[in-house]
Amino acid sequence: MTMSSLVRPALRAQALSPNVFAAFSALALKHGSVNLGQGFPTFPAPDFLKDAVCEAIHANNNQYGRPGGHPELVGVIGTQYSEQLARKIDGMTNVCTYSGAQEGIAAAAMAFVNPGDEVVVIEPYFDAYVNAVKLAGGKVIGVPLRTPEGATVTNSSDYTLDPAELDRAITPNTKMLILNTPHNPTGKVFSKSELVEVSDVVARHPDLIVLSDEVYEHSVYDDTEHIAFATINDMWKRTISLYSVGKTFSVTGFRLGYSIAPEELSRELLKIRAALSFSSVTPIEIGTAKAIAACRSNNYYQDFRTMMQAKRDVLVAAMTQAGIPPVVPQGGYFTVGDTSGPLVGAVPRLSEDDTAEQALLERRDFRVARWLTTEANITGIPMSCFYEPHNRYLANDVIRFCHAKDDDTMLAARSNFQKFAKQLS
Repeated sequence: MTMSSLVRPALRAQALSPNVFAAFSALALKHGSVNLGQGFPTFPAPDFLKDAVCEAIHANNNQYGRPGGHPELVGVIGTQYSEQLARKIDGMTNVCTYSGAQEGIAAAAMAFVNPGDEVVVIEPYFDAYVNAVKLAGGKVIGVPLRTPEGATVTNSSDYTLDPAELDRAITPNTKMLILNTPHNPTGKVFSKSELVEVSDVVARHPDLIVLSDEVYEHSVYDDTEHIAFATINDMWKRTISLYSVGKTFSVTGFRLGYSIAPEELSRELLKIRAALSFSSVTPIEIGTAKAIAACRSNNYYQDFRTMMQAKRDVLVAAMTQAGIPPVVPQGGYFTVGDTSGPLVGAVPRLSEDDTAEQALLERRDFRVARWLTTEANITGIPMSCFYEPHNRYLANDVIRFCHAKDDDTMLAARSNFQKFAKQLS
């Protein structure tokens, strides 16, 4: 009997999408390309956090922790978000920690989505949403952000969600809406008026739960304000708000995230979280608790925001010079760009690009991303994989680049963009 006849993956495994980030990171490594693809920082984490974690290790806090989060950590989270959400947050009943916010996404899907249930996701989306829903046996319904027809998109605020289109997508089978602000990958930060429009739609569907992914809450630029969806009208009672220590402190390898939700929702999340990985890393939770407490007086959040905005500005300027018009993000780690102009000759459009059936890897944005990696030594991520098949045409010309990189990487990227501009001139 051959090995292939023994390996019979479950249907849920077969339904998962391939990892586009790993594929382009490997291609970048092979060609020595500056990798602005995957969304993780390459600059150092703050010393006050690293020191606090090391102290926790040396104090012998190295055993299993409480599944919902170490009491010290959930306590400081409760204090901080009681202020941010303008309501009393009880760390022991409203907070649940995870081995990364991505596990929190999976826990939410497994806790509330049954096989056959529908989950509405805003496109373009973080692909972990789709995989989590598929693992739970649910069906993804994509509702795209739209841009003004015929207009040049210059800022992420130009992307808008049509409330009527969102409302039409919700059916009696819809169990959950996944919202993301600041938005990955466009960088859009939903305004209060836009969130009110979403809440009006949600209010018409009394059984709908909202998973509000707000992991980039501290990466907002140009005096843009991040507003938590749970603070809008009476959305608290049906909203799971998701956050990331990795994104806030540039320590994605710590794999630590947390949710804040009403007790009746948080109770179910905790059941799944305990079954998945039981608890997070104890010294990291304790060190993070001390770091969050320190942020009340050390101005870290504002300093981080200022640093990230400067990195965004470097990338925006480099893309502009290279003739890849950027959509200036209001927040997040990413800047998306329009490749329809400079690369029209190098990577021509195929007629099949307008069809939903075209193989994902042969779509124009994938071919452009490969060309940029191998010929211009700049690696971004194609965007069509962040849409359901019938909406992939919206990303034919769009590539996502990450600006959460160290200064040397950003300078190297700027240099390669400059060389790219000369190459095509």
